[in-house]
Amino acid sequence: MKSLALTASLLLMTTLLAGCGSGGPATQTFSGEVTYQSQPVADGQIIFRGTNGEPEVAAIKDGKYTASTTLGAKKVEITAQKESDKLDSLGGKLTEQYLPPQYNTATTQTLEVTSSTTKHDFKLE
Repeated sequence: MKSLALTASLLLMTTLLAGCGSGGPATQTFSGEVTYQSQPVADGQIIFRGTNGEPEVAAIKDGKYTASTTLGAKKVEITAQKESDKLDSLGGKLTEQYLPPQYNTATTQTLEVTSSTTKHDFKLE
């Protein structure tokens, strides 16, 4: 009787653990370079938005990025900041967005992320 109870317990635990796999949507990691007017974008971010609108963000540092996103069609928004001449209320320099709206707030850029996507460069002019 104890053997039957032990077997039933092990079977239940195995079934429960089998349901604890990754189970989430497939993702792909890829990287690339981001340039604006043929110069590397020093500091910024890329926002990849899928059909559900959820953002997946990758940092840009010294013109390079690495992203890990779910597969599928993405709307791509790229922002980049540089120090401005304006000061905040404490006297510190503010930063400002310097990429034109067609690369961020008014973007029409898209990217299809597949399981074979390993590199994608963004050359902004």
